[in-house]
Amino acid sequence: MSININSSEDAQGALPAKIENRDAFPVKLSDYLSEVELSKEMSKYIVRMDSQGLFFFKDSNGNIDFANAIRANDMLMLLNDAGLKKLDVLTKKNLVTSRWIERISPLSLLFDVIAQEDWNDYGRDYISQFVKDLKLEGNFENNRYLWTKYLTTSFCVALAGYDKKIIWNSFPRVIPILVSKETARGKTGVMKKLFLDGIIRKISPEIGMELYAESFGDFPDDKKETDAYFTNCFGLNIDDIDKMIIDKRKNGKLKARITSTSAGGRDMYAQSISNAKRTVALVGTSNNEELLSERTETRYMPFKVTDNINFDNLDKLEFVLGIWRQARYLAHQLREESQFTSSDLRLVMDNAKQFTYRKPFERFLEDEYEFDSYGVLTFTEIKESLAANSFYPRDREISTAIEKIIPTGEVVTRRSSGKYYIRVTKKECTEYTKETRKVKAGDGLPF
Repeated sequence: MSININSSEDAQGALPAKIENRDAFPVKLSDYLSEVELSKEMSKYIVRMDSQGLFFFKDSNGNIDFANAIRANDMLMLLNDAGLKKLDVLTKKNLVTSRWIERISPLSLLFDVIAQEDWNDYGRDYISQFVKDLKLEGNFENNRYLWTKYLTTSFCVALAGYDKKIIWNSFPRVIPILVSKETARGKTGVMKKLFLDGIIRKISPEIGMELYAESFGDFPDDKKETDAYFTNCFGLNIDDIDKMIIDKRKNGKLKARITSTSAGGRDMYAQSISNAKRTVALVGTSNNEELLSERTETRYMPFKVTDNINFDNLDKLEFVLGIWRQARYLAHQLREESQFTSSDLRLVMDNAKQFTYRKPFERFLEDEYEFDSYGVLTFTEIKESLAANSFYPRDREISTAIEKIIPTGEVVTRRSSGKYYIRVTKKECTEYTKETRKVKAGDGLPF
């Protein structure tokens, strides 16, 4: 199916289907045929979209008439007029929802748009440009690497059912969060662009839904609404996500949703809800730079936005499609390695440490000391420096704060000549001072 999304606002995105009469089923149907034969005959003329309870006619070339959606109950009336009035309602519902009737969705339409063009190693590096345009603090290569992993994972989670080359299991692991104290940086706007808000409206206003959704400080109160986002949308942005993270009950709910792979869903005409595959990628925004409470958290992937995000590229639909085409190509090349690995999650954890809530004395320690493999400071000396600045935390609190300065995977202390040294040093300390400082006899080390 070919879809044109560069049409005018009132034009439909699909190639025009040659349907002469859109108020009647294209052919007469005979109730003398078996149900299988009837359903196969219908499959030549209609497709169904379960999530919205809609049908669309298609022509002999497979072009779909997106300009004229048919509601589920209206389709039953059209079948009556086509010659199936004697069949009971349940039989007609079974006919139009059988496995022979092509099933489409807003996400399948998105995949068709993305798959119209391929990306290769010689193409423009859309993902790197996207990360540059975000104006993020920190190491660019690390930021680009983590965003690439997120994009390839998100593509696989959402579109594996339509991309036949994706034959491995995909598991969502993290939620990226754009953080800045300043408002109006464009954090929410960039999420709208990335997840192609408005693209379904370009294809067919009749569908009445988009692939991008937003919530504010929590998931919707109605669990069914949340489940609908998780099984039908491409991206869900949680603005002010810190309101969920700092609330223990909401934080637990959020963590479970971040790594979930399914949610409740309902097929057309069905009365009951069953588990459906998750499709949505979660993202978040916050104005709180100390939104995390745990330094070992691997689900949250915050990035600090240092300036206004550049929308010059993101305002161009082809650029955003290029991001997802590149993500698709990389997923095909990397296969299972396109997903987050344990080493990737350690990098996520290290990058997130700066966003952990810190007490005043912890900020003092982070400003005063840095990691040093050959550190010669003692616990007592560090405790004395805190007291000299009117901080009197408990020993265990000091130990925990020191651990936050030490990189993941490194030990806190070293032993030399029977003495213990804490592997930090004062930031202004010279190399000579590092070599000559001695540990005092009797220093206590509560590690």
